[in-house]
Amino acid sequence: MDFSQLIQQELPRMTKTEHAVASYFDSHMQEFAFSTLEAIADSAGTSTTSVIRFCRRLGFSGYKEFQRSLQEAVRVQLDLPDKVERTIRFSVQDSLLQQVIQDGLGNVERTFQDLSPEALSGAAERISRAGRVFTYGLRESLALAHYAMTRFIPLRDRVQLLDVGYNGFWESLLDLNSRDVVIYFLFHRYTAQSRRILPLLKEQGAQVILITSPPYHALEPYADVLLPCYTETRGLKNSSMAPICLIDYLCNAVAVLDTERSMAHAKKVEDLLRTERVLGS
Repeated sequence: MDFSQLIQQELPRMTKTEHAVASYFDSHMQEFAFSTLEAIADSAGTSTTSVIRFCRRLGFSGYKEFQRSLQEAVRVQLDLPDKVERTIRFSVQDSLLQQVIQDGLGNVERTFQDLSPEALSGAAERISRAGRVFTYGLRESLALAHYAMTRFIPLRDRVQLLDVGYNGFWESLLDLNSRDVVIYFLFHRYTAQSRRILPLLKEQGAQVILITSPPYHALEPYADVLLPCYTETRGLKNSSMAPICLIDYLCNAVAVLDTERSMAHAKKVEDLLRTERVLGS
């Protein structure tokens, strides 16, 4: 969405105070994307009501909806130096620790508000019924894939990282089948290689649970279950709090779905971990 063009179209119908907000927006787009309503009103020298009216003038229900749409546009435009500069600027304005906590908790709240019960239960059921469960991600998403693997291993057998593309090897794709579930983490900024693997998974018939952030419409055809996650932050790198909470939820949901199997496997794992040989290695 081109916000500058949208504002230009609506300028003739704006009030004097809405003009003031539009003028401030023109040179402070990033602040609008990541600051609170109160902070924007104070910086623009107007009231929170005027800012909300400005957002509604542009066709949004209020400041929150306007900010979410703006965040998606800004996130894909910022490069790494921009993010470093933004981190430094906001660390001066606010408490850095408070900022990180607020961003992370806000992402968790938005994620679980938007996720449908059907999508959550569908993902848990597929993981529970799968012959094998693979987790996958490249770059920073690799850390999430590894975290998910460690959470599901104590609950069921045949869980592992999918080692496609890490060292140029693609052959392990050929072993996948329709009983396999791949939990796929794909977050901006992702590579062309990580994007390319999605259709290859579908060609093999594997079930794909895609955990990603908006915008994701181009990815939907390759996912059996799509679980959107918000990761926006005013800091240098995106927040992983919402994806981690989602992994933790799915882990618990799978345990509840098949309590007998989960308990039996957990006992085997515990017996193994109690041996001196494992603990001393």
